[in-house]
Amino acid sequence: MQTKTFRAKSIQEALQLVRDNLGPDACVHQTREVRGLVGRRLIEVEASGKVGEINRIAEAWTQTNAGQLSQATIEVNGPTAGAHSSQLDEPSIASQLLDAELRLESNGLEPGQVTSAQNVATSTEGLEIEKESEISLSRPASRQFRSSVSQEIWKDLIRSGVEIGLADTLLNQAVQRCAPEYRNDAWLVRGQLSELIAAQLKVAKPQEGTLHEQRMVALVGPTGVGKTTLLGKIAARAYRESGLQVGIVTVDTWRGAAVEQLLEFAELVNAQLEVVSSIKQLAPALQRLREFDLVLIDTAGRSPNDHAQMSDLKELLFIAQPHEAHLVLSCNASQTYATNAIEKFSEVGASHLCISKLDDAGNLGQWIAPMSASLIPVMHLTHGQDIEKDLMSANPRHLASILLGHATLAMQE
Repeated sequence: MQTKTFRAKSIQEALQLVRDNLGPDACVHQTREVRGLVGRRLIEVEASGKVGEINRIAEAWTQTNAGQLSQATIEVNGPTAGAHSSQLDEPSIASQLLDAELRLESNGLEPGQVTSAQNVATSTEGLEIEKESEISLSRPASRQFRSSVSQEIWKDLIRSGVEIGLADTLLNQAVQRCAPEYRNDAWLVRGQLSELIAAQLKVAKPQEGTLHEQRMVALVGPTGVGKTTLLGKIAARAYRESGLQVGIVTVDTWRGAAVEQLLEFAELVNAQLEVVSSIKQLAPALQRLREFDLVLIDTAGRSPNDHAQMSDLKELLFIAQPHEAHLVLSCNASQTYATNAIEKFSEVGASHLCISKLDDAGNLGQWIAPMSASLIPVMHLTHGQDIEKDLMSANPRHLASILLGHATLAMQE
C-alpha cells in the first residue's frame, strides 16, 4: 500500500487533490496542520490508493457543494507564535464540513451565499474545533451516518437544541431499530426516534380521585415561571369539565398582582380564595377549605440555589401535606438550570413537573436530557394566557414529538 502526502490551503482542497490523484476510493489516514516553506499554515493529508473505509460523508458533502467551496473555503490561520500540529481522525473532516454548513445556516445563509471567506474562516481554534464540536469529531456513530437522511435528521436534532453527544446516541439507536432496507426512510427513522424518546420520558398518569375525597395540589417553582396562571388553568378545567368545587390558597403575598389575578380566577370558577400572609395562617386557611373538592396552593417564587428559601418551602409543604406538589419551570430555562431546579425542588417535596410558556419556546430539544433524567413525571404543558384552553396533560408520544419539533403545541393528545 503506497501512502502519499498532499498539502493545500484548506481541507476541501486537500481532499480534492486526494481524489484527483488516488481516485474516489482513496483511504484517508490522517489530517494535520503544518507550516509551509514560507511559514504559511497548510493542511496536510496522508492517503493511500488502497480501497478501504473512506470518509464518504466528506466526499458527498464536497461533491454536492463543489461549486460553492471556492466561496466557502475554510482558511487555516495558525497560532501567533510557534508551530502547531493537530491530529484529526478520519470522521473529523466530515464533521468540520458539517459544522461549517450548520454555522452558515445559523447565520441565515446558504452555503453558496458567503460574500467573503472571512464569514466562515476559522482560526487555529477553528481547526482544532471548539470544545463542543470535539465531541462530534470523535463520535463513533458518525461512521454509521452515511446516508443523507441520517445526516439531515442529525442536523435537525442539533438545531432543535439536543446536545451533540445525546444526538449521536439517539440517532444511532433509532437507525439500529430499523431494518437495514428501511434505514434511508426518513419517516420511519424519525418515528423510531420519537418512540425512543417517548419511552425515556416519565409522564404522570391521569388522577383518578374518589368521590367526596379532597385533592390538594401545591404549585412551586422559581419566580416568573407562570405558577399563578397555571393554577387558574387547573382550576378552570376542574370547574368546567368536572364540576368540582375549588378552593384557592395564596401564600404569594409579596406580589400584589398575584392576589388580584387569583381574585379574577376565583370569580370565574366560583372558588373561595384564602390569602395567607404568614406560614402560621396556612393550617387554619386549609381547615376552612376542608369541604372543597380541590384545593390549589399558590406559593411565592423561590430560587433553587437559595438554601433559606428552599427550607421555608419545605416547611410550608410539610404543614400543608398536599397530595401533589407541581414544580413549574419555563420552557426557556437552560438545560443546566432545569436539571438543577428539578433536583433541588424534588428534595423538598416536588412530585410532578409542569412546563410553562411553550408559546414562547425556541428550541425544546434541550429538555430531552433533563426530562429523561428526572425522577418526577411531567404532568402539564401550558401555552398562552387563555385559562379555558391553553393547558395540556402530558402524553409521552405527543411530548416527544413536541420536543423534536414534529408536533404543534395546539395538537390534542
